[in-house]
Amino acid sequence: MPVLCEQPTRQSIVTGGAGNFAGWTGEQRQTFLGFNPTGGVNLRVTFILGPPAK
Repeated sequence: MPVLCEQPTRQSIVTGGAGNFAGWTGEQRQTFLGFNPTGGVNLRVTFILGPPAK
């Protein structure tokens, strides 16, 4: 059985983008929810973004 991580939520910086989101910045949060019946990982991914500074 896999070992659970001590820190279930991970944050990362988001920069750039494409199309309508070009230049946007913010952060991405991944929350570990557990394992599914086939052994895969279940994550909740949330993006918090803001428009480019003018």
